[in-house]
Amino acid sequence: MTRAERPSRLLAARVAAVVLAVGVSVSACTDTPTAGDAVSGDHAAADHGASASPSPGESAGHEHGAEEEPAAAMTGPPRPADPALGCGTTVEPNGEQVTRYCNEGLATFIVADGEGTDVKGASCEQRGVIFLAHFGANYSDEASGRGEYLGLALEDMPAKEGRASIYALEMTLAGYRQSLSKATVDVTRKGDVVDFHLVGALADGRDVTVTASCHTHEA
Repeated sequence: MTRAERPSRLLAARVAAVVLAVGVSVSACTDTPTAGDAVSGDHAAADHGASASPSPGESAGHEHGAEEEPAAAMTGPPRPADPALGCGTTVEPNGEQVTRYCNEGLATFIVADGEGTDVKGASCEQRGVIFLAHFGANYSDEASGRGEYLGLALEDMPAKEGRASIYALEMTLAGYRQSLSKATVDVTRKGDVVDFHLVGALADGRDVTVTASCHTHEA
């Protein structure tokens, strides 16, 4: 990952964090991850009614403004999803914001050779040149996260089938925010139904795959 800072890239990162954030923690720098680069979320933002944004990876020729090294994956006893969590954005008494996506959609998370974990509920929309997809529930406070969540911001979406460029990505597994590297997302579009196939690697080296589907609409 290169270390140079360019004002235009940093501005784009800040704009992405504001535009993509929806009541949950996010960060942004740009584009597709390559080998050795990682993706993780770290800054807080709030905007009721939009979608939660992810933290992106980076492609060759693009700069990331931060100097920090990729964070290690957070692990511990599984923290399953809260079945009582309502749809939309909930503000807890301590100020934490939790956004649960409940539109039609399904995502299946598979880590290494383990069994798949299905997550119902999604939100997918086209916002100009950026396509936003969210599955599960996202917590603004990583320490109290629950269940699984995938947040994607994609560019260069194919008209029917192909690989999209990752502008931003955020993932939670079993209640813990994860850093990803080498992530790719292949897309298939049929009418308003969009299917995703994400393949990546966690910070601890385990492979992770997410197969997801949702209905899309214009913002």
